[in-house]
Amino acid sequence: MANLPPWLMESRENVLKTKEWDTLTSNIYDAVDQHLAQSHVQYFTDLSDAEKSLVLERAARSLKGTTNETATPYDNLNKRVSDFLDKSVNNDVSRSLMKDDPTETKTDIILDKVCEGIVGLLRKWPDQKYKLHAFLNQSLPQPLRFVGWHLYLNNPNHRQKFINDLANNPRSVLSPIDADIQRNCDSLVPTLPLANDMIDSKGNMSAMKAILSYHHSMLSNRRDLSESEYYYAIPIVLSHNPPLSRTEKPYEKSLSILIEMYRTFLDTMPGILRDAYLNNSSQDLDPWYHKVDYYLKEIDRPVYNHIRSVINPSDTYSSAANDPHVLSFIKKCCYPWFKQMFVGSLTADPLLFVWDQYLITSDIPKFYDELIPAIAASMIITLRDFLLKCRSPADMEAVLHKRTNIIITRQLQSVIVRFFLPDFRNRMSKSDFGPVIDPTEGRQWTGFNRDHVPPVANRPDQRFTDREKQEQTLLLEKRLREEMAKREENERALQAKIDQLQRDMERMKYNQVPVLTTVQPVQTIYEPVTTVTTRLQTPPERYIVNETRPRPITPVKEIPKQKPPQGNTPIHDLLRKIAQTCNRVAHGEGKNAIALNEQTKNDIRIHKLDLKMAERQVIGRTLKVDEWDDLPPAQKEVYSQQMLEAVKMRIQKRYTAARTS
Repeated sequence: MANLPPWLMESRENVLKTKEWDTLTSNIYDAVDQHLAQSHVQYFTDLSDAEKSLVLERAARSLKGTTNETATPYDNLNKRVSDFLDKSVNNDVSRSLMKDDPTETKTDIILDKVCEGIVGLLRKWPDQKYKLHAFLNQSLPQPLRFVGWHLYLNNPNHRQKFINDLANNPRSVLSPIDADIQRNCDSLVPTLPLANDMIDSKGNMSAMKAILSYHHSMLSNRRDLSESEYYYAIPIVLSHNPPLSRTEKPYEKSLSILIEMYRTFLDTMPGILRDAYLNNSSQDLDPWYHKVDYYLKEIDRPVYNHIRSVINPSDTYSSAANDPHVLSFIKKCCYPWFKQMFVGSLTADPLLFVWDQYLITSDIPKFYDELIPAIAASMIITLRDFLLKCRSPADMEAVLHKRTNIIITRQLQSVIVRFFLPDFRNRMSKSDFGPVIDPTEGRQWTGFNRDHVPPVANRPDQRFTDREKQEQTLLLEKRLREEMAKREENERALQAKIDQLQRDMERMKYNQVPVLTTVQPVQTIYEPVTTVTTRLQTPPERYIVNETRPRPITPVKEIPKQKPPQGNTPIHDLLRKIAQTCNRVAHGEGKNAIALNEQTKNDIRIHKLDLKMAERQVIGRTLKVDEWDDLPPAQKEVYSQQMLEAVKMRIQKRYTAARTS
């Protein structure tokens, strides 16, 4: 249960504590004992897993419904479960709305969370996939669609074989005509109504080609792929969740699942449809054509009569009889729909809706014999306004072949719910899975409007005010960061000046009167003036540093700032002259120093200008204060290299221009 959302786990825990749960489990135990007694089985543990499931299902089914117009324990528990789910999911959504500022509406968030819960339950109990019958005439959300389709198109042998072939011999998963398959895909997809959903995605096109190439490599007779086999791969690819990347090829795991679904679809498709696409024969689909003809006569008689009058103006058939001309027209128009499973006729959304209905009812025997003709009749009825304006058979054929791309999902749902849905539900109720139970039918979710989110938070004016406050807060925080950065920069500059002044003072202090000492070992060339003794004419032994015996300290007298006798300190004079010469060379004297300072300032200004122009050239604009520090390290490195090259180019251009001038 670890993969289930918290709100669903909370509902489960609450249900297990209810009185209704205890009552139902007690009744189920009694019903199971009764079934075991009728089957002459002594212990429940003597049964196999399949037999246990069958006994439990029969016991649960015997408790459904009402007795003498009173609610059964099953009805009572079903109501409590619905109430707990209602409360839990709404509370969870309310908490998320209080913490975050989502762009979706509350209804969208609730649907997303419910879809997440359904997906988690199906992954844990895949045998409960028949519960998807509740989505009859409803489009499956994309996360649920991928999981649901995979449950109905599940064959681990196909997936495992592809993985083994890819690991052992990657070349074997490619068809000998792989390049031809790629060209066929590239030429076929742009002609379809759903072309935009395919050709804009490298992942979709690569997956389609890979599926077909591997499928062809597995064919024993190595025949050419039929056109329908290309069509069938497209909805399988579009069902993937999350959608395949638009810029990259699909991963091995995704590709293996899609191949498994495609090959299982071909294995489990209706026999008449398989014969139709393999033999290119429309005769195999005659039962479906007759049903479309019957639906049109019963549902929309004006359209049927108009089609008959346009096709055969000299009609001698009665209004109640079957018209072979109309039936022939229906065959001609519906054959590509049936053969391609509507892939070449509808856009992505209505096409996936049709495949949703086909797959979630594929476990009901022969249900497709009613569903697929009903879809075709719904398409014709949806286009009735265009058909009634036609005055020739060619015009009607053009409408049914070229106008189907304007059909949307809601139009098909509207026709189905008016004319076909009651029969579909009756058909389902007679199946082994029992009736379709819609937990929302006949009741409202009371928790939707009874949550803990302050109502004011959902008003547009309040959201606008909150957004303005948030923007102002962000602006103030940004200004504060800028001020702090400027303050730190000023502090660093002041500290640098203080350090420079201290170094200058120390240098001036040491340059006043240096004293020479001899080596043994030599500690320093210069000593402060305060340590200089009054007796400058002393023997050399006084300058020798003796580590074993300290030198006697004599009283120190201040020496005026004047040049010491040059004859007594020749090395000091030499060093001082060298220092003065270095200062003159480095900083100049008089007018030369002024000119050098001006030139230095000009060079600094030009360098700053070069950096600004380099920023505009590389980044497209001049960076703001501290904006450089916010860039990622990798981006900084790239920009630094490019800006350095730009500065070098500007310097080279100035140097070349100066030489030529």
